[in-house]
Amino acid sequence: MFVKREVITSVLLIIVMAPALVQAAAPAQENDIGPLADLDIWVDQSSVYCYNWTQLDEGDVIYVEFEVTSGAGITFFICDAENYDLWINEQNATAYRIQSGVGIYSTSFSVPSSGEWRLVFVNYDLLVRKHIEGTVEIQYPDSSLSMELALVVTCIILFAIAGGAKSVSRYWKARKMGMNESEYVQPLSQQTDTSGWMRTNCCSTCGQSHHPPNARVCSVCGAPLNPEQDR
Repeated sequence: MFVKREVITSVLLIIVMAPALVQAAAPAQENDIGPLADLDIWVDQSSVYCYNWTQLDEGDVIYVEFEVTSGAGITFFICDAENYDLWINEQNATAYRIQSGVGIYSTSFSVPSSGEWRLVFVNYDLLVRKHIEGTVEIQYPDSSLSMELALVVTCIILFAIAGGAKSVSRYWKARKMGMNESEYVQPLSQQTDTSGWMRTNCCSTCGQSHHPPNARVCSVCGAPLNPEQDR
């Protein structure tokens, strides 16, 4: 009779553990999650649940924050696909941010090499399912730099447009007044030499009108520009 009870107990235990053994043989995973995702998962008894990115580049940053809301603590780590396969096959593997029996956890991780990466949750408990809630986010530094560069270029273009519009406005305003700023000539009443004598730019002999303000003789005929001054 004792033997029969032991056999029955063993059979019942196998039936209870069968789902967990199946889960352990075929880990659940979610492929190619977006840059920002909510964690709301159940990890069955003696099973693994992982998030899988098929392509992350070196320097990309994984931000993860989670809490085990049902069941005790859980094991967590980050690794690439190659080391994940080694671990599944019970071989030595390299992983990052390893946490054992953790209930609440948050971290950031900069990807050291390009390729496929995984976020892994392991429930070693034979009897209890565990519920996890949280968020996971990927940030791409290259994209951020591109956006900042685009913003800088846009600002430069806007400043250039504004400056050009201002110059055009000043030009047409000057044209409207009948004088371009580059063609401005000092009034005759303001043209004096160093001795204080008023001086004209027009030669009374040949009529040449373009002379420096302090010129004493005409640059064309050599006649005095203001004979009265030399008296």
